Amino acid sequence: MPTVGPPSSTNEADKLALRKLAIAVSVVTLFGLLTYVLPGVDRFQPWVSGDEPLFVNLWRITTTDFTRVTAAPSIAAPMTQTVSSDGVREQIANELGEAIAVNLDDMDTSDDPDPQPTNDIFPHQDDGGTRRVIEESVADTQQPETAQNPGVESFHQVAQATKPESPKPTSHIDPSELDGVGERIELPKSGAFDSFYADLRATMLQKQGRITRIAHYGDSTIAMDDITSTVRRRLQTRFGDAGHGFMLGAKSYQPYGHRDIVHKESQGWNINPIINGGLKDGRYGYGGVHVRSSGGDWSSFGTTDKGNIGTAVSSFEVFYLAHPRGGNFTVQVDDGEKETISTTADGLEDRWFRINVSDGPHEIKVRAAGGGSFRWYGIALERDVPGVVYDSLGIVGARAARLLNADKDHLAGQLQHRDLSLLVLQFGGNEAVDRKMSMKWYRENLTQVLQHVRSGIPGVPCLFLAPLDQGERDERGRVRTIPIVPKMVEVQREVALEQGCGYWNTFKAMGGEGSMARWYNSKPRLAWGDFAHATPAGYKVIGNMFYKALLADFDDYLKRTK
Repeated sequence: MPTVGPPSSTNEADKLALRKLAIAVSVVTLFGLLTYVLPGVDRFQPWVSGDEPLFVNLWRITTTDFTRVTAAPSIAAPMTQTVSSDGVREQIANELGEAIAVNLDDMDTSDDPDPQPTNDIFPHQDDGGTRRVIEESVADTQQPETAQNPGVESFHQVAQATKPESPKPTSHIDPSELDGVGERIELPKSGAFDSFYADLRATMLQKQGRITRIAHYGDSTIAMDDITSTVRRRLQTRFGDAGHGFMLGAKSYQPYGHRDIVHKESQGWNINPIINGGLKDGRYGYGGVHVRSSGGDWSSFGTTDKGNIGTAVSSFEVFYLAHPRGGNFTVQVDDGEKETISTTADGLEDRWFRINVSDGPHEIKVRAAGGGSFRWYGIALERDVPGVVYDSLGIVGARAARLLNADKDHLAGQLQHRDLSLLVLQFGGNEAVDRKMSMKWYRENLTQVLQHVRSGIPGVPCLFLAPLDQGERDERGRVRTIPIVPKMVEVQREVALEQGCGYWNTFKAMGGEGSMARWYNSKPRLAWGDFAHATPAGYKVIGNMFYKALLADFDDYLKRTK
């Protein structure tokens, strides 16, 4: 039988360790309790109202089994994906709201997560002699033919690819298209957007030549085509793809890029962004960036062969400045002949050089050809079909006040030339850095900005979008909304409505105060750790919600006017 020895010394050691542990726990608990009693140490309190229960994260079970189920495409809405399992969708709905969960599901399968240029090579084949007409205009007026500015017809080779299918004409919005609409647009008065919606209805009915153009100015939330690419794709899938719209002549050192277009450029362009100021003439162009070169630099723009949007173009329009020391630039479409255009003029003149091509896939190269300084703003790609054009005009670091750097008459001419149906402005993220900014000053400045921008297009409806929630860590390490943000949002809303603009509360649509922290902690993550920007998935959610807000208001218009 086994023998029983004396008690092991290990038992005594275990008891001693437990006593030490109990003492340590008691001391920590005592210090924790004292933070609720002693003044000046409240920031060390282990739990305050609003925090989750202690240690809750140890017991939370998170589902990470994402599934991707592609639905069949339809005319009413783009092809969508389910990006999360039912468990994750339910968790998102519980934590962030049902509207966000629905719009997280509503993803576009044609999305390319990288808006940077690709190295696509266009397959150029003979089109049997398609005719291309070169046109140039000054302040929307056709100019006579000259030796330096010829009106010519030429033959060239064009790429062959499948054109986007036009949607079938419809006269109503199906209720299913408004699923997850969430935050609605607030209008200054009933009917304030009627002219925009009348244009959109004509486009929806596929009336010949009815293009609805929208300009969206903003900061880093759209500089890489975030938010705007989702809105553009959904509008163009629903109402027709009338072309990609405007792109800057060159980005140079700026973080900038668009989806559904192929853009490449040389590295020598000099740029003057409107956010920096400094141009005495105030001519920053339609997109807010003045680009120049004395020769050799080039930029190319072309259709994409990926997805269903942006695969065709039927016109390129170069936005440039003619001036006394103007040089030359050349344009070349596909493998066709180069055309040389002079930018010399007696004074400063904003001009546009338009090239019409057969509707389909094409690429254009614009090159500074010497003889002086070539100064330009960018290029617009469009199609001669009923549809929507959505110009994304974002610059990293932009603030609304920087628009005042533009000469008023010059900006008015640029906006008038685009023949807009709706003007959208979205600022506030960079202003939130100014923690002590006076709201009185902000109100006066924002009023001045809206009056400055709209002076040349008073009849075009205007829509102001709130910034995303902006977060920072407090002294306890918790992420909280920067205190000035809700104040800015309310001032924006009041000024927008006072100036006759609509207002869409992005901040509220995200969930209001603390939403950036919740978006950061969500699965999948919808915000980055800088607590100022959304992830690609988060930007798609915002884009989907904004699109549906426009669609819901349009649906109200259709019901009211039919």
